[in-house]
Amino acid sequence: MGKWPHVAIVVLDFNGKADTLECVRSLARLTYPSWRLYAVDNGSREPIAAEVRSILPDAVVIENGRNLGFTGGNNVGCRRAIEDGADHILLLNNDTVVDPGCIEPLVREMEDPGVGMSTPKIYFYGEDRVFWAHGASVERWTGRSPHVGVYQKDRGQFDHVREVERITGCAMFVRREVFDRVGFLDDRFFIYSEELDWCLRARRAGYRLVVVKDSVIWHKGHRDSGRAGRPFLLYLQTRNHLLMLRKNSNHFRCGGGPALVYAGVAGMREMLRWGLRWIGSRERNDLRCLVAVGRGWADFACGRFGPPREIRS
Repeated sequence: MGKWPHVAIVVLDFNGKADTLECVRSLARLTYPSWRLYAVDNGSREPIAAEVRSILPDAVVIENGRNLGFTGGNNVGCRRAIEDGADHILLLNNDTVVDPGCIEPLVREMEDPGVGMSTPKIYFYGEDRVFWAHGASVERWTGRSPHVGVYQKDRGQFDHVREVERITGCAMFVRREVFDRVGFLDDRFFIYSEELDWCLRARRAGYRLVVVKDSVIWHKGHRDSGRAGRPFLLYLQTRNHLLMLRKNSNHFRCGGGPALVYAGVAGMREMLRWGLRWIGSRERNDLRCLVAVGRGWADFACGRFGPPREIRS
């Protein structure tokens, strides 16, 4: 390779300072010769600018002043990186740690002009080569998009799989021209389902999505269902999945009808589950979870998207 393409790495922080700084310290060990960090503070309680610049003095730190969500925060960072002339942009979760040699294989993969997005192998942080994701599939009948290989130890069983249907928002290595042809993350999502929508749009534009087997990162992620009882997240997951199905209906069987029915049945089961839990427990959080699922459907039907009211208020 002659001149190394310039890579911008966008890391979004929202009240995760310790994780963000560990991620930045791992980035400081990268062996790739031409890259720059864009650290985006999404209105966090604790500022990160001084500590980030103490680790990487040439880092660009953007302070949004308020929570713009995963979509808005990353879009701000990506726009600044494009203004600065980036050839490729890596959207990287702040709760990750990267292998020092992870960028070179991602850049080499982009020598194929048909590849629009790529992703490393992603392992669970602190575990011995246990997959968090080797990309993801997209089920045409149900609309589900499960991770490939999750919880499995990497024994090379997926090394023959290069092209995938979705890459996760944890680590998305994106060709610069994709932003021109496909656009940015859709801010109506705020967070959840936004990367699936983006991947489907990229594929419609003719790009391929690939997992790069020689690139590795580790993600702290969530190995359990600890987030499942949070009304805020249940609301966003419900509303945004429906928005994703509507936007990309032609990708799914029968115009997305079966996937919408599947989502409806799943939503009713969730409401029944939380309703029964509330009857037994009388815990306010269980009632809030029940309401959150119903509100997700209602706001989708009424076209209310973007930041949830908990963020707007």
